[in-house]
This record gives sequence, C-alpha cells and structure tokens, in this order.
Amino acid sequence: MNNTDGKLLEHFAKESLKQTIDNNYNFTEQQKHELKLIVDAGRTPEDVIKGILAYFAFNR
Repeated sequence: MNNTDGKLLEHFAKESLKQTIDNNYNFTEQQKHELKLIVDAGRTPEDVIKGILAYFAFNR
C-alpha cells in the first residue's frame, strides 16, 4: 500500500467513525461534536482510541 492509499484509508476510517458517532442516540450533540474533534485530531488509530478513552474517563 502506498502513502496515497494509506491516507485514503485513514480518511474513510475517520469518516466512518464520525458517522457512527452521529448515529448514536446515547450521545448529546455536544458529546458528538467533541468526539468528532478527537477523531479529526488523531494522527494514528491509537491516538484516536486513547483520546476517546480519555474523554470518557474524564467526562462521565
């Protein structure tokens, strides 16, 4: 897989995750917004997961 393929795969994975967040009725609009910011800010899948886990550890 070349770099372009990797970026495209990353884009689709992030968009899919944000769509999943949007479709979750258990989150408020504010939570959805904040979670999508975390997804966008993550450079690696590990960063995204760590960010989401930290978010729920401090906001629940």
